[in-house]
Amino acid sequence: MRQPMLKQGDKMSKPKRIGSRILDRREGLAEGPIAIAIGGTTIQLYFPKFATDLRESAYMARHAGRTITDTVQGGPEGMRGAQSLDEALRLVEAEAGKNKTASRAYSEAAAALQQRVASRKKFAESILDVYTQNETTSRVASRIAVQLKGSTKQFFEAGNDLKNDWWKQNIDGPIIMTYGKAMRHFGDPRYKNLTDDQIIAKALESSESLKQFYTEARKFYDSRQKGEEAINAFSGYLERTIEKSEADNREIEHLYPKLISMLREGYSIEDYIFATDSKGANITPKDVTGVREKVQGQQKTVTEARQGVEKFTPLPQEGTDWIAVATNPFMLALAGYVVYRGATEMMGIHGIASRIAISPIKQGLNGAHALYENAAQRIRGG
Repeated sequence: MRQPMLKQGDKMSKPKRIGSRILDRREGLAEGPIAIAIGGTTIQLYFPKFATDLRESAYMARHAGRTITDTVQGGPEGMRGAQSLDEALRLVEAEAGKNKTASRAYSEAAAALQQRVASRKKFAESILDVYTQNETTSRVASRIAVQLKGSTKQFFEAGNDLKNDWWKQNIDGPIIMTYGKAMRHFGDPRYKNLTDDQIIAKALESSESLKQFYTEARKFYDSRQKGEEAINAFSGYLERTIEKSEADNREIEHLYPKLISMLREGYSIEDYIFATDSKGANITPKDVTGVREKVQGQQKTVTEARQGVEKFTPLPQEGTDWIAVATNPFMLALAGYVVYRGATEMMGIHGIASRIAISPIKQGLNGAHALYENAAQRIRGG
């Protein structure tokens, strides 16, 4: 027996109920996941630089926080490790002096131990001397300034990534032109004889160079931190293994100049970064290239030093990069959705806002279900 055809009103009522049921938050279904999926995909497709620049900002902020923590704790990680080694060696020397006074007799083993202690003490003193000369108050202040400026610059860049072309042309463009004309009026050679379009192009080039400079500076501080970890781990190893054999000790001593050289090179590059940073908006692509080349050289030096240290003692391994996780487009979409839900619930407009935001999706589901029902009716009707 043929099933009676549904009326138009009946046919649409069921898809509407199903569409609402799929997205109705009161039934605990897919409004949140769908919104997060759409938001994350939108960021990936239309604002790809936003997550990257936000991540760079967070990385530099983390470096600034670490610098402040190091200052409170008495210096960089490597410096604290070298200080601990130096103190331990002084105690060993003092104990050896007491034994000498008591017995007046040394075995070959005792003499070898004294030699190892002296060698390691010289290394510790050399490392500490480099730190003492360079870890000044002014340097730490400059370091924090570069890190905070880099974080701020990248954060603003993330905000710019969300602006559409209309905003950039009609809001940002006139502001840039006004600034460029003012600089030209006051004799800034960068803007001399430039047209309005050239002023904008020049400003954008300067902004991009500044952004790339801080990206390279962040890479330097990443590398510097790995170098600090190597010095700290190696100092701890030397402190624990004063009784190592002479053969091992000779191999260990080959690392001393490499680590000292790595530390000195790092301070030299940081000085170069400070000097470049002082140029501000006048940083050029050539300046960025110069910093990049020096940072790449530092990265190679640090890698080689770490490989040498790892022959004797393990180094801290990189764990989960929570900043990368937090700035994933879908995590950003999740954060945005949580803020949206909280704000709309507080204002008592969640139901209205939700219906407006989800309505297109709901209509699509209703339409798809209606097509399915029509097809099913035709099949049943033969």
